[in-house]
Amino acid sequence: MFRANGRIYREHNELFTETSWLAVMVGQGIEAESYHPAADILPDDETLKRLVHIREVIANTARMMPMQDDFLRQIGGLSNVTARRAS
Repeated sequence: MFRANGRIYREHNELFTETSWLAVMVGQGIEAESYHPAADILPDDETLKRLVHIREVIANTARMMPMQDDFLRQIGGLSNVTARRAS
């Protein structure tokens, strides 16, 4: 189903969420060949507006996050010696 139109089917309260299944599919290199027809319900301008909003949320969230080395130092998972060796 995902390969055909990007749809993720989840039954009841499975352990994996839609986001988790998406990560698995994409991680395995599986790409949707088309899109789900429900995407045609919204007018194109509304779809584009929503996509712009999603991109903005992702960009804003990424800007607020620390760099990986900084985060690891903050939680005590990366010493200055380890950081120097890695670079």
